[in-house]
Amino acid sequence: MLDPKIFAEFCDAYARETMESRVNIEAAQAQLSRIGREEEKLMDLHLKDALSRRQASSVSLSAIEALSLQLLASKPATLGGA
Repeated sequence: MLDPKIFAEFCDAYARETMESRVNIEAAQAQLSRIGREEEKLMDLHLKDALSRRQASSVSLSAIEALSLQLLASKPATLGGA
């Protein structure tokens, strides 16, 4: 049989890890949402010719996309689906 104290310690550690993972997932989802909104704003400005090519390149869409891809690549299975 398993010692009840050891089992309780395991349960506490498991609950802490689960909560930390959930917080990390939520933070990554929020970051992806912000990136998506920023991409939409930049594309809208570019399509309306309010943002020149030079200005758009200085904003560095590729850097935004790289961060987005990095977050997606490091995501748990539930990050992109929710």
